[in-house]
Amino acid sequence: MSDLHPSPKILKQDMFGSVELIHFNGSGTNSQLAICRDINCARWWVRHLARYLARRELKALNKLQQAQVAEQQVPRVLHAAQGRVVRSYIPGKPLHIHRKPSVVFFTELKELLTQIHRAKVTHNDLAKEPNILVTDDGRPALIDMQLASCGGLFYKTRCREDLRHILKHQRTYQPQSLSDAELEILANKLWLSKVWMACVKPIYLFVTRRLLHWSDREGAGDRNAN
Repeated sequence: MSDLHPSPKILKQDMFGSVELIHFNGSGTNSQLAICRDINCARWWVRHLARYLARRELKALNKLQQAQVAEQQVPRVLHAAQGRVVRSYIPGKPLHIHRKPSVVFFTELKELLTQIHRAKVTHNDLAKEPNILVTDDGRPALIDMQLASCGGLFYKTRCREDLRHILKHQRTYQPQSLSDAELEILANKLWLSKVWMACVKPIYLFVTRRLLHWSDREGAGDRNAN
């Protein structure tokens, strides 16, 4: 891919491939920082899964771009070919590194989530604080949409789960700002969440932490220098 220059930084590398911070030149544009997910170096036994996750992310990002959702708060697809997806880079720090989000930040984050849901996209991975950025101007942004879904079965349930995870983070950093209705959402888990916690999450944790040696904040510290 001739328009990719040597990467200044590898953000993450595992059996599913690599995620790199690169310089990217599109057609007739100046060089800009971008994020490249490269699955060509994925281990052979998970390559099909890596391709499937990359397609999910690409589909969700394209749908959000078509709906003109929050241009500076959701990555834009700059290039996708030959096992690589290049998306725009959003300067900022992961929520757990910033650790000082304001009440306004969470108000804007919920507004951003509403825009995403109106485009019939759910993120599905907002329990992880590294997927929520505090941008350089203090606004929220959402990244890493490999698990995102576009409409489909249990869409409204997934919307509620996205919101519930946002409210959990709000409870951590700004608990006094939660409304009674939001506290009720936190207190009442949906059946899908209960099934996940009881049946799926133990298997997920075993595979990701014991076998793959991941953590919920995998790759997050790389942004600390920005």
